[in-house]
Amino acid sequence: MRFHTLTIVLLCLSFRIQAQNEPPQVVEIQDKKLIELMNGLSGDRHIYSSDFSAKIFEKKNPAGSADLEGTHGITSNYLIAISESDEYPTQSLFEIKEFFAPEIIFVVGSDNAFIIRIKHLLKGEWTFIQLKVEKHSVKIL
Repeated sequence: MRFHTLTIVLLCLSFRIQAQNEPPQVVEIQDKKLIELMNGLSGDRHIYSSDFSAKIFEKKNPAGSADLEGTHGITSNYLIAISESDEYPTQSLFEIKEFFAPEIIFVVGSDNAFIIRIKHLLKGEWTFIQLKVEKHSVKIL
């Protein structure tokens, strides 16, 4: 009887893990004060090109944000602050939402773009997402 109960609980938990994670999405933030603040902070990672620079921040969401029943699992969002290389730079800020157990695998760049590869759990499976960061845009590839 215990085996059957445990099997049912594990199946339910497995279904819950699969249901709770949706693919990440990019949101451009328009709040000028927040954009200025994030561009003024020292980031976890700072990457440079000849035209612009980008700072990458990881923001932990509240306990339980992973929506895993019976746990306090959390998700993370990444914030990417972009600033032109200029005396009076145009700046922008993007938030990529809802990663479960993320890890930045690598960042590669050229003069006009960076590629960021992130490993994370999606529907109970390890998967990868690539972001293309250009001057004032972030896109999921």
